[in-house]
Amino acid sequence: MRNFLFLILIIVAIVGIFFIFQKSYPQQEETNTNQTESKTIDNSNTASTGTKVLEPTKIIFTESAPFYLVDEAIQASGEVNIRHNSIDMYELNLQANLPQPEDQIYVAWLTGGINPDSYIYLGQLEKQTDLSYTLDYKKLELYEQFFAYHIVIVSLENNDGELPDKPTVIKLKADLR
Repeated sequence: MRNFLFLILIIVAIVGIFFIFQKSYPQQEETNTNQTESKTIDNSNTASTGTKVLEPTKIIFTESAPFYLVDEAIQASGEVNIRHNSIDMYELNLQANLPQPEDQIYVAWLTGGINPDSYIYLGQLEKQTDLSYTLDYKKLELYEQFFAYHIVIVSLENNDGELPDKPTVIKLKADLR
């Protein structure tokens, strides 16, 4: 019985050594069949001195949200789309179907940051057709507080050449959270 157990122990040791040897030195045929193509993104520049300077990888994020009515007295709809890379690019595209105001303009604002009474003026909406308005906003210099804002507001303002510090008559709102 001892000889039988000794023989099984030797067989188990030989099989274990065989598997360890196989893992340490894979056969050429196996590595050729299991290879996958990988692509590396080189995000470095070579400075004039020959040293490599790493640059941050720029991943573009996209967000979109529909507008909802704040003023129930009007019929309106629209959508806002944002693209940014969190480093040096922020683009906002806004489309809205709104009734044509008399002697007033539609203005877009960004808000919803740490301070709820803080607003960033995005610009005046441009009329495209009878009810269609758009705004394309692009900013190439960013600051980190900019990304804390997640609400886009369309307000109706007087067309007297003076812009208020914050929206006066809010018509539409979109929350990008």
